[in-house]
This record gives sequence, C-alpha cells and structure tokens, in this order.
Amino acid sequence: MPKHAELEDVIERLRPLIDEENAYAGLFLVEDLELLVALRANPDGLRLLALEWLMVANRFEEHPDNSSFFRGEHSPLELDGDVHLYLLEHYANRRTPRVPTVNSPWRDRLIVIGGVVVVVILILCAIVGFVTIVAAIGS
Repeated sequence: MPKHAELEDVIERLRPLIDEENAYAGLFLVEDLELLVALRANPDGLRLLALEWLMVANRFEEHPDNSSFFRGEHSPLELDGDVHLYLLEHYANRRTPRVPTVNSPWRDRLIVIGGVVVVVILILCAIVGFVTIVAAIGS
C-alpha cells in the first residue's frame, strides 16, 4: 500500500476521535529561556494538530513539487499563544545529525591566552638565566 493511501486511512480513523469544539493548542515561549517553545494543548488539540500535520504530509506525498503549506482557513485548528505557526515547509533532504556547538565564554579564551603568556615568560626567563650563568662562568 502506498504511503498516500496509508496516510488517508490514518486520517480517516483519527477524525471521529476528535472533538473539534473542545480542541485547544498553543505555542508559547518559555520564560527565562531563549528560543525554547512549549506546546500547551488538551488531548483533542493534540489530535487535531496531528491530523493537520498528517494532512500536510499527505499533500506533500501527492504533490512533491509543492514546497510549502500555509496555515490559514484550511487549518482545522486555530493555534493560540506567543508563537505563530504559519508555514509548514517541505524538506526533501534527510535529517543530519546535530553536532553541538560550544561557544567558549571569554573566560575560557582568557585562560588559554594567559597560559601561553606564562609559558613564553618562563621560556624567556630560562634563556636569560642560562645566558647569565654562561656569562658568569666565562668571565
């Protein structure tokens, strides 16, 4: 069975389980945390959101050249909250593994620079001391 037909079957089985009048879902920014969004929803809202996303996946299966789906009057669920989801975009590439980026704070960089400076000073002191000892022995 093709993916399109399987998705249609799942969509049709999910529809009667949803009370659209009671459905609620919203995307909210989490306080004190940058770029973190929370989804607040009741079970009917989650089912309706899942139904919408399955319908969009089905549309992408039917029309692979269509690159995006704008939410609006076609959306069965009005999302509430601080963050608005207007566009579901088709991404044909595979997911790439995330490599965590570590932004070294200025203190870490300062420690490295300080360590290099100390090593250079110790080497210079050793050279000056060696030259002084050789000069004292030679005179």
